[in-house]
Amino acid sequence: MNQTQKISKSQEKIIIQQIMTLLSGYKGKNPLRESCIGSNLHKNLDPTKIKNTYWVYEDHPTISVVPSNIGKWMLHYYTNELNKMWRKATVLFRNKKFPGIIQMKCSTGLSNPRAYGSGKMGMIMLYCNKSNEEERITKIGKLIQTLMDYKKPMYYKTDEQTDKGTRATGQKKNSIYKIEEFGIKHCIAKLKSGKRKNKDCGCKARYPKNNPQYCGRHRN
Repeated sequence: MNQTQKISKSQEKIIIQQIMTLLSGYKGKNPLRESCIGSNLHKNLDPTKIKNTYWVYEDHPTISVVPSNIGKWMLHYYTNELNKMWRKATVLFRNKKFPGIIQMKCSTGLSNPRAYGSGKMGMIMLYCNKSNEEERITKIGKLIQTLMDYKKPMYYKTDEQTDKGTRATGQKKNSIYKIEEFGIKHCIAKLKSGKRKNKDCGCKARYPKNNPQYCGRHRN
C-alpha cells in the first residue's frame, strides 16, 4: 500500500517558489482566479527585495462580484520609491478607500522581460471589472490619483490588451483610458498663425507659477 511521503520544510519552500514562478508567468490572467500564494507569502514585505516571483498581490477580503472584462490602472514608480507607495496603497485598500478596486498587485525585484524599464522602474496595478464602463472607471482612476498623490499621467489597460503583448514586447496600443497629469490644465492662449489660428492653444505643458492660465510658449 502506498503511503504519503512527508517533505521537509526546505523542500516545501522550494516547491512553493516553483509554483509561484510558474503562476507569475501565466498569460491570460484573471486576477480573481490567480493564486494568492504570492500575496500571502510575501504580505507586508518590501516587494523590491523579492526575487522569486514577478508580482505580489493584495486581494479584496470580501469580494462578491463576478469578474468580467478585467482591466487595471497602472502607476509607475522608480524602484527606490516603490515599497513606500505599495505600503500606502495596501493601507488604503485594506481600509476600503478604493471603491471599485477588486485586487492590486506590485512588481518585484525579479527582472521581467514583459515589463518596460524593468530594474529601474516598478509598477502598481489596481484592478477593476467591467472595463467598458468608461465613466465609472475614470471616476475610480481620479480617486486613485488623488489618494496616491500621483503626479504623472495615468493609463488604464484591459487584460485582453495585456494578453496581446506589452510595450516591452513591441505592442503599440497599451491602454484604453488616460487621466492627465495631476494639476495640468489647457492653455487658453489664442494662436496667431497656422491652421489653428485664433483657436485656443490647448497645450498641456505645466504652467509657470506666475502665469497660471498659459503654457508659457505664447505671448498674450
